[in-house]
Amino acid sequence: MCCFLKISGIGKENPFRLRPLINIEIPINSTFEYTIQFSNPYNYSLNINEIYTSDENLIIELLSNKNLKNRLTKIFSYHEQWYLKPYQTKSIIKINYFAYKLNQLHGFICMKTNFSEKIILPVEINVLNRSGLYSNVDLLEFSTERYISSVIKPIKVPVYVFNYGLDPVMITVSNIHKISIKINLFE
Repeated sequence: MCCFLKISGIGKENPFRLRPLINIEIPINSTFEYTIQFSNPYNYSLNINEIYTSDENLIIELLSNKNLKNRLTKIFSYHEQWYLKPYQTKSIIKINYFAYKLNQLHGFICMKTNFSEKIILPVEINVLNRSGLYSNVDLLEFSTERYISSVIKPIKVPVYVFNYGLDPVMITVSNIHKISIKINLFE
């Protein structure tokens, strides 16, 4: 016998500029990777003391540092990776999920700061067994001003599109000033 409970809750704005990882679709036998960027909204420094996931198949990967000399240096490097100066934004971890079976992952990533803040980031990944186009980027994130700009160098966002269908696909980029992608299916 199953019972249903009525549950209510209150959400609040996310000051750390973290977006929920929901409605993600990936094909079976593929890997979803996402680098989590964390923003410190405060005028004082912030440490992330703990990060864990609710699912053993949702893997947390520490960001690699190619200049690590020994184990002690590695420990200090990761401590600095989770230390944020006032108003700083930086990548803190990468998460991986290997889609080895058809299912839907409903989980979360939990982060705790040195100020006893608990941040819960929901994760929903749908593993599908159908042909089609899949991308490593499900959303291009722009600044709050709705544009990306750089005076120093051009900004590049690598987007990989995988065709899990039987029909070949041609992807073209048109109109240099406005980004648009045109997808043509070959007949």
